[in-house]
Amino acid sequence: GLCENSSVESWQMIVFLHIAGLALVSAKQQQAIFPWHKKPAKTPPFDPTEFEAKVDRTVGKLLFENNLGDHSVYSGVAGGNQFATIWVRDFCHATGGLLLKPSWRIGSKDVPSRQIVLSTLKEILSLIQDGEDDSKIKIPRALDSLGPHEDLLTFKVLKGGADLKKKVVWPFGEKDPGVGMQQFPSGKMYGYFKGEAGASETCDAGYLLILAFTRVAPLLNDAELTDFLQSSKDKLKKAIDFHSSAHRWETRNDKWYFNQTAWSEWKDSVKQEGISSYSNLQLIEALTKLIKLMKNDSRVATALAEAKIFGPRFGSTGPQTLGDGSNGQYDALLGHLHGWTMDVYDYFHDNSTGLLRELDSHNDKELLKVSHIDANLQWLETNEHSQEAQKLISLSKISKAFVRRNHGGGLRTLHGINTLGWPQREVSPSKSVIGLYQYHGTFAWSWWTCWFAEIAAKQSNTKLSEELLHFIWRTQYDSALGDQKFSNYISEVYSNTHIVHTIGYVSETPFLWGSSYCVRAIEALKKNQAAAPAALEEEGQQKHEVNQVNNTALFENAEAESEPKQRLSRRFSLRSNAKLEATLQGSDEAMFLQEL
Repeated sequence: GLCENSSVESWQMIVFLHIAGLALVSAKQQQAIFPWHKKPAKTPPFDPTEFEAKVDRTVGKLLFENNLGDHSVYSGVAGGNQFATIWVRDFCHATGGLLLKPSWRIGSKDVPSRQIVLSTLKEILSLIQDGEDDSKIKIPRALDSLGPHEDLLTFKVLKGGADLKKKVVWPFGEKDPGVGMQQFPSGKMYGYFKGEAGASETCDAGYLLILAFTRVAPLLNDAELTDFLQSSKDKLKKAIDFHSSAHRWETRNDKWYFNQTAWSEWKDSVKQEGISSYSNLQLIEALTKLIKLMKNDSRVATALAEAKIFGPRFGSTGPQTLGDGSNGQYDALLGHLHGWTMDVYDYFHDNSTGLLRELDSHNDKELLKVSHIDANLQWLETNEHSQEAQKLISLSKISKAFVRRNHGGGLRTLHGINTLGWPQREVSPSKSVIGLYQYHGTFAWSWWTCWFAEIAAKQSNTKLSEELLHFIWRTQYDSALGDQKFSNYISEVYSNTHIVHTIGYVSETPFLWGSSYCVRAIEALKKNQAAAPAALEEEGQQKHEVNQVNNTALFENAEAESEPKQRLSRRFSLRSNAKLEATLQGSDEAMFLQEL
């Protein structure tokens, strides 16, 4: 009996010490302490080639083939551990990066990227559930082959998270987060709909499916597009119809805005119930790209003509369809979408910060003060081709609000919001208890950090773009994780200068959504750098022209001294040359300011 009691007490002590150790880790993540901690080598200098290799390695780890007998689905899971499932939101976001490369290696095959996106879209759309009316349409948040019960997905997430945690804190066994990952979907797939805190839908799945379709459709050949529209057009229309139901809309200042339910968008650890500037701008982007696609492709227009939109937002008193584009209908819809964009700006713009505020939740004044980086980056994405709109929310204002720099001016870290945190009542208690109060607050996510880098590169701000990618590179070599192999991949989320690692959670690694946005940033930088020699050549040509003008002026001055009768024409010539030189110098200055 004494031996048994001693044995019990020993195990209790082991459990106590383990919990105490975990508490130490979460208490101050940036100074995490492990009894078996081994400090790795210093972070190596940034290497663009190696960084791209990490990104491609991360994506490659998460792509797979699921053979269903009559057809194969080529797809990607959101992560290798707790998110080893096709999460609809993550995959749709990832399509922007996946489609930038012609193909990806899956097993022994080089699979065209359009085939990966197309086969996954078909599978997701096939699992949309029709309702009695548009308010009852259900779009899955995730796909897996676990069986029909929703709780099976919850169990998989918890198990995957525990296994990843073990790789970090357990002194023995496998340390590579990309080895020994959870089982990817295999066999018949089911749709899963339930989310955080009892949420039964995702407000963004519909318009993200639309956006993914507009990205892949131009890359398809005639047979592929025809086959997709024949097999999936009815379900794609349901994804569009989802946003037409009147219960999803509210007015502010007599203007209609898309209204989201609680816990239903990507920041699902915070309630986010109400009118979101970010979600409205995403929906605007998706519908704008869809209508432009329909305008340019009659097959798409015919297939989706009967899809429904919310009439009052588009100038109608009752229900409205996208239509066939006759009588200038598509141009009218695009005009309404532009008006909606400016309504978002007028209502959410904060004059004191120059940013868009995030959320109006039942006129909660405290919530309305918060700006998140996602809405401000989305403004630039939605208005990518409008220089006037891009002047309204500038990169410099976004950088000032969300980038944290050290005393020397270098980029140290990023924050997701411009306040200390969301109000406590907004944050899921289950997230707070495991150390994730700031999960969708001040924590920096790899996906929007690389999105920021992509937009900076497109605006010719190479310095800022490279700084942001250097932050990802540097943080992946987190010394708090000892000699673990996280530096081989792109992780999900960061806190200050570390990969998130709390008492109950380790940042998902490898992570598809983040790595796909890294692809976008890398490709934007490459394009920017390829254009640089041409820009330098053009600048040199302009300087050469200025020099020619100056030489001509000097020659005319000398000529005038020997021929007084030419003075009148000389004054005219010099005045014209001065105007030309000023114009050229102004052009150089404008180019220089744009680069800054």
